[in-house]
Amino acid sequence: MKLPSGTLPSKGADQATQATKLVEWAEHQDGPGLKKLEECYYRAIEKPIENSTELTSTPELDKSKNTPEDLPSNHSEEEARHLTRRLKLTNAFIASVIITALVLMARSLGWMQTWELQAFDSVLRLRLMLSSEEPDPRLLIVEVTDEDIQHLKESPLTDQTVLQLLEKLQPYEPRVIGLDIYRDVAQPEGGKYPELLKHLQGSENVIAVCKFDNEGTEGSIPPSGVPGDRLGFTNYMSDEDGVARRYLLSTDGNDAYPCQTSLALGFQLAFSYLAIEGIKPTINENAYIQFDHTVLTPLPLEPPAAGYQRRISIGYQMMLYYRASDPIARTVTLSQILNGHQIRAEWIRDKVVMIGYSARDRRDLHPTPYTDGQVSRQMPGVVFHAHMVSQILSAVLDSRPLLQIWSQQAETIWIWIWSLGAGGVVWILPSKCYVKQLLGIGTIAGTLLVLCYVFLLVGFWVPLIPPLLVLVATSGFLLISADVSELISRLSKSTLSIKK
Repeated sequence: MKLPSGTLPSKGADQATQATKLVEWAEHQDGPGLKKLEECYYRAIEKPIENSTELTSTPELDKSKNTPEDLPSNHSEEEARHLTRRLKLTNAFIASVIITALVLMARSLGWMQTWELQAFDSVLRLRLMLSSEEPDPRLLIVEVTDEDIQHLKESPLTDQTVLQLLEKLQPYEPRVIGLDIYRDVAQPEGGKYPELLKHLQGSENVIAVCKFDNEGTEGSIPPSGVPGDRLGFTNYMSDEDGVARRYLLSTDGNDAYPCQTSLALGFQLAFSYLAIEGIKPTINENAYIQFDHTVLTPLPLEPPAAGYQRRISIGYQMMLYYRASDPIARTVTLSQILNGHQIRAEWIRDKVVMIGYSARDRRDLHPTPYTDGQVSRQMPGVVFHAHMVSQILSAVLDSRPLLQIWSQQAETIWIWIWSLGAGGVVWILPSKCYVKQLLGIGTIAGTLLVLCYVFLLVGFWVPLIPPLLVLVATSGFLLISADVSELISRLSKSTLSIKK
């Protein structure tokens, strides 16, 4: 800005003179002009300038937007945002560790066992609906139904009827017969009991049964004269809710019980079938039963194991990987066999034939994962044992997977991963985007469900409830803590403003 020619009035001149000379100076050809002077004035007092559209078009004002004084402020804001994101990431990591530890602690105390077992049942039922298997062609089940009992007017079946049934089956040359009907005493007295015992003692392909119980209880005493290698116990393992999810393959036995056999009915039948195939069991270096290349890996002797934090730890227990078929195998009734109607030889020849009650008055019905709380869908004992026979035969001969569990270390990492995933969603998505955050968390939860189902299909029972809990707890905690922190920050700013 150039000074005009002439001398400006002194500071002691009156205001009128100073104002007149100032206007002349401003409007001089070398002066800034009144408009420019007005801009300088408003800039000095930081008052909005009128006709802003005109002002922004001047090069001087455009350059002022990028003055060096502004750069440190922008840089500080960027650093603050970066620091905030780092703090959010750190909080998410710490929260995931703490919440995972709390959930694992609650799990170890057994607080989640019921939920985990029920979730396992639900995934098994989903598998039954979505990926069903064909009935096992190696098995035939002969059920003694309510109609059979009403027709024969026998409960339990008499020795004569049982003997007649066995004599009807033997000409068809079944590979092995499992008689899941107790014959510890004559039915009735003075009947065909001696003849039945003679048949059981002399038939190499018939497996009789007994159970570990106090003497005097039905089935506690095995049929007289039947050797131990053709006896199988029928005791089954049920959890606290009464559902049978495990199978007791063998036990060391107990001299206090008359039932002196160490192998379950299902294992004896599978063993007899595979022996004819030339496949016999061995004990590997881990003391596990092995058929050829198939290892029957048991549950650990002591919990925890998968969803089990407490259970009865006796004998050689395996998870029962129920066949996804209903029925599990071809099923006929007692009356059909006795009458010889609608029976084909190929249904029996070279098959595992299992005989047992499905009649309700015999009380040999058990809740399973497929029952879903419905009494009408409880499984007859003979069908329960058939599932284990099918499980072993399918694993050895068809390479069907057996149900395995992960180590405690692997399960811990699996659960923690889902807590980290929840923290990652909250960290990546901006705060206040609740819909997006909920969709992200829902997507992760859906992925968890799908993976648990897929793992079950290939034979692994992986935790579902603990990961779901840490997922919800971690995301909920981080979202709530973010809102609380923002609220506290606003209150602090408001307090400072009031004090000023």
